[in-house]
Amino acid sequence: MPGSADGTATSARARRRAQRRAAKAVPRRKLTLRERIRRDRVMLLLLAPGFLYFVVFHYAPLLGYIVAFEDYQPYLGFVDSTFTGLANFAQVFADPAFWQALLNTLEITALQLVFFFPAPIGLALLLNSILSTKVRRFVQSVVYLPHFIGWVIIVSIFQQVLGATGALPNMLDVLGLGRFDAMTTPWFFPFLVTIQSIWKDCGWGTIIFLAALLNIDQELYEAAAVDGAGRWQRLWRITLPGLMPVVVLLLILNLGNILSVGFEQIVLQRNSVGPEHGEVLDTYVYFHGIVDSQWGPSAAVGLVKGFVGLGLVLGANKLAHLFGQEGCTPVASSAARPVWMEKPSALGTGAKVAVLVVISLLVLYPFVSVLATSLSTQADISRHGGLVLFPTHPTLAAYRIIFAGGVVTDALLRSVLITAVGTGCSVAATVGMAYGLSRRNVVGGRFFLLVALFTMLFSPGVIPNFLVVKQLGLLDTYASLVLPTLVSAFNLVVLRSFFMNLPTELYEAARIDGAGDFRILARIVLPLSKGVLAVVTLFYAVGYWNAFFNAMLYVNDDKWPLSMVLRQFVLQGQSLSDTVTSSEAAAPAQAIQMAVVVVSLVPILLVYPFLQRYFTKGVLTGAIKG
Repeated sequence: MPGSADGTATSARARRRAQRRAAKAVPRRKLTLRERIRRDRVMLLLLAPGFLYFVVFHYAPLLGYIVAFEDYQPYLGFVDSTFTGLANFAQVFADPAFWQALLNTLEITALQLVFFFPAPIGLALLLNSILSTKVRRFVQSVVYLPHFIGWVIIVSIFQQVLGATGALPNMLDVLGLGRFDAMTTPWFFPFLVTIQSIWKDCGWGTIIFLAALLNIDQELYEAAAVDGAGRWQRLWRITLPGLMPVVVLLLILNLGNILSVGFEQIVLQRNSVGPEHGEVLDTYVYFHGIVDSQWGPSAAVGLVKGFVGLGLVLGANKLAHLFGQEGCTPVASSAARPVWMEKPSALGTGAKVAVLVVISLLVLYPFVSVLATSLSTQADISRHGGLVLFPTHPTLAAYRIIFAGGVVTDALLRSVLITAVGTGCSVAATVGMAYGLSRRNVVGGRFFLLVALFTMLFSPGVIPNFLVVKQLGLLDTYASLVLPTLVSAFNLVVLRSFFMNLPTELYEAARIDGAGDFRILARIVLPLSKGVLAVVTLFYAVGYWNAFFNAMLYVNDDKWPLSMVLRQFVLQGQSLSDTVTSSEAAAPAQAIQMAVVVVSLVPILLVYPFLQRYFTKGVLTGAIKG
């Protein structure tokens, strides 16, 4: 009987091959557009939600840039507002505050290009030189973590460490160097922003460069070693040139954002140093447009910023072609020392491990300090001078206080609901569009792909987006926290690349067996894509959990998620006292603030091990290579 089963399977495969050969032998008539639409109707249906999202929230807002040429009045609308030509642009260029914001933006951008860009390259090279798999995995797990934490939490953590009552000022005071409040010193603000960016995203950049290092053909190193090339020569002649395609790609993407230096990060700290030092172009647009209702001039700034960014990307892309470099042949990673590599010295290995330990401590210490402070009494905080690592008298008083009044509890429930619903909708729309775009010869496929990709190069900006949300009647609704960020073009590209790399024989066999597009997606594609789907799902979930700008822009405080409550109570210094009953045990304000931070961190820390697990398997490596 086993032999009969094998014969049946063999005959089935032979029948499929014969059917494919017969189908290729028959000349095909060119289908009309109507016939192609009918053939691809399921794919077009899957594409529709994502396509509508891009049209409504990325392309329709571009029409709102007409405000830049009008004296726009909301009660009159676009049509009846007075056309003023280039008057808004002239007003902006005559405003000293605009030029100060531009100068601040360029200063921060320059610092990030000089210091932030090389950091992940250096860390990737250091990790790649460590032969111990356990050490590499531990350090990777640590340095990736901050990338998945929102800016509200990160700024709160830095406030705990670098603020007036934080660990660093107290340590400097003990050493007799005087107190230095890094969070409120105007001249230090560009450096502070750069340090925060490195701390948050260096690990994410390291992922990309580690994947690029695995693409460099090891035979090149072996041949160079045979020819007598030393470590530094191999670094300069093989490793760095091998990384150059990825460096150029990231540089192109960064140039597109040269006038955007992280709105959420800046707006949270702008008031601490004042507009003269903390204003950048994005915050200029927000405060002048949304807050002060100067719609026309603010839209003009957004339009100029968008076209400058697009021009820089296109220009850099042209220059990148001059390199004429292709990716090297992928090779397998191995923790074993190759035969051509010199045996590492104990001193060199010890120095590398010491550097990695210091880096890990710099990442982990703020988390430990936040947790310890949230469990501390006022006596513990005063005794340790803000440098609390192990509270002498641990207490949960701060947690009882924040949950007693209901403000944090209600915000927590709202965040869970928004994250769950938003993640489900985003994953469904992204999977449908990615699957439709992954199939060749789908009618309009190239057009739909370009529609999505262009949004990575040109953003409609704050003012047009706000006007679209307002026109759709979404202000002060939970839908405004989900729909404007429904589909990420980056996640779409990752999923599409993965779907395209699945064997075409699977699709062909399923179609011969009578399976339709929906059944192929449900029974074949999704089960084979569990890893990448987990990563994309967690990306969306973390994004919704951390988001606060849409809440600040679109909804009132009765619909605020936890991130906005965190901003108000921790960064703005608003008191929780009116939400606490008199019977509650007292707790220091600093402990209460850190307790709110811990509550915001817990969901991220719970899902992070699953997310990091798939990263270590290299789920995204294929998209980076391709």
